[in-house]
Amino acid sequence: MERRDALTAVSAGIAAASGCLGGGTACSPGADEIASLPSDYGTPQDGGWRIGETSYAVRGTVVKHLGLGVLVSDGSGQKLELIARYADEQINQDVIEIGDCVEADAPLALNSSARNRMPVMAVTGDSVSKVGETDGDVQEVPDVPYVNGGPVSYNPYDESNPVPEGTVGVRYEGSAERAPTARNLFVLHGGQADPWHELAGEVAADQSVPDGSLATFPRPADNEAGLLWKAPDRTWARQFGGVGFAERR
Repeated sequence: MERRDALTAVSAGIAAASGCLGGGTACSPGADEIASLPSDYGTPQDGGWRIGETSYAVRGTVVKHLGLGVLVSDGSGQKLELIARYADEQINQDVIEIGDCVEADAPLALNSSARNRMPVMAVTGDSVSKVGETDGDVQEVPDVPYVNGGPVSYNPYDESNPVPEGTVGVRYEGSAERAPTARNLFVLHGGQADPWHELAGEVAADQSVPDGSLATFPRPADNEAGLLWKAPDRTWARQFGGVGFAERR
């Protein structure tokens, strides 16, 4: 049976079972608490789609739909994202809804985990299942903000250039309605992760990052930087597209 057929068959089975599930469930953590999962994922540059060798059995409540995946919490202090392992599959969000208790037994997607600095599990149709609906209210989870950054490099021929010699900058480009709070937006550079307000002097830690705000830092050896948003409770995160700087001449 092809993977797509297996996923379709399992999704249909989950949908049928969900109508028969009565009452709520406490949705206690699985054999592996999410907070106990390994945090050494390597780096995203280690290769393409890398899958870990060890499977972990987790159980938790779906608290948010994220793109084609779902965000799961088991109350252990760290959240987990479930994504489809194969490109021709996807999590059926019409079946696995917010507030559902789900189980998964699968390995981590190492590149995605390293990129977002949180555990991301790569599931197939037969490695994730819906247990029921979790008892009680589901915790409110914030939306991922809009984050985009453009590179700014030192230019000795431009007197108005705001970047000092020996440094580079990332200029935030976004809308005020979906801007992140400065303390939750991090600039990844040279092996460091610094909050935006520490690199952009005119922005306070509890202020939304304004459009055009500039964060400056020493030029990284690899001429690259990244932007990472961490949820206010620090239990999940999302990295955005990288920023590249032109080689010095």
